[in-house]
Amino acid sequence: MKVCLLVLVLGCVDLSLQTEAERKLIKELMAQNDKRERPVANHTNTLQVQFGLLITNIFEVNSAHGILVCDVWANMAWESYLFKWNPDDHGGLTRLTLSSEEIWTPDIVPVNTVYDKAPNWLPTPVLVHSTGKSFWTPPGQVRTICAFNMIWFPFDEHVCRIHVASWTHNILELNITPIGEAFSAMDSPSSEWTLINTSVLSFQNTVSLTSQLVFSVHIERKALYFVYTLIIPCVVLSSLTLLMFLLPQDSGERVSLGKRKLQVFPI
Repeated sequence: MKVCLLVLVLGCVDLSLQTEAERKLIKELMAQNDKRERPVANHTNTLQVQFGLLITNIFEVNSAHGILVCDVWANMAWESYLFKWNPDDHGGLTRLTLSSEEIWTPDIVPVNTVYDKAPNWLPTPVLVHSTGKSFWTPPGQVRTICAFNMIWFPFDEHVCRIHVASWTHNILELNITPIGEAFSAMDSPSSEWTLINTSVLSFQNTVSLTSQLVFSVHIERKALYFVYTLIIPCVVLSSLTLLMFLLPQDSGERVSLGKRKLQVFPI
């Protein structure tokens, strides 16, 4: 009983010291922080930001208006010279979580969006390591423009592209590169569409002087539902037209069969 009590007391003391060290470190880091400035030692330096996307759900494919809506997780990583410390001086702390609303975060957003204003990621916390490496994985919904070709409906395939870039910084201030497995998706992100392939391309836009990534989404419609509810019924009803000519002329049923067929078509 005494041993258990001693362990509990030591654990509480250690947790208290750890909390105090974390509180002190956060106070020191935030004292020199300004969320409006890029975290670079010199304003002429280019900040390198790694970026990736994970599709969690294909929310909507609006072929009439040419809009693709996806629920995604963005994955960003960069190095901040402001948020570096020696773990030995701060109780062995090697990482912290800071509010994304209180520190600088990359303003990387889709630029081929249908929003009437710059879209924002949800303000999730940023994971900061003692080396200055910062990781931010906010969720969000991406609504982008896409051209759909419906000639082969319901056996149609489409390739939609998501262009992302910094909303305010040019390529001399912020350079975007793909991170690890930069573009991927969860299993079965949609009940109506099959995700065939994803790819990412990095390039520099010479017109807007921005660094951009282009994420390509190759999707294919799951046609089985339309085969059973649309194609097969139409084929069967159309075949009834041939049966009308097989009936004897004196049977008097050709007109009745034609009327019933026309009544079934709208259903």
